[in-house]
Amino acid sequence: IPAILRPGGRSLGATRLAVRFQSYAWQARHERGDPLPPFERVIEQVASAGYDGVETSTTVVGALIDRPDAVRVALEAAGIRLVALACSPRSGWTDPPSREADLATADRLIAFLRALGPGQRLAAV
Repeated sequence: IPAILRPGGRSLGATRLAVRFQSYAWQARHERGDPLPPFERVIEQVASAGYDGVETSTTVVGALIDRPDAVRVALEAAGIRLVALACSPRSGWTDPPSREADLATADRLIAFLRALGPGQRLAAV
């Protein structure tokens, strides 16, 4: 393990580096046809691997995307925080006819993040 990733490790002048997880692995497997585990299970696995935060996507959050209270409970139960929620419309943000729908999706996700509490981030990818 590189020194910068070890607790107390030093490299490039860093005294602490927070290592967070991006849940795209589950989404990629799901896109190949594998079943997507419930969001709570994903979060438990991320926490059990030692991470204290996760960036995830609407696909991985799944049916809980309209239930910010349930997402908050799952995160708190696992002892990790949501670092960012990825918003990646099929248009890639580049299709003019999709602009209004893409912005409406972003607005919906911003409302979801506001309901989770302060400090939330939307990653527009």
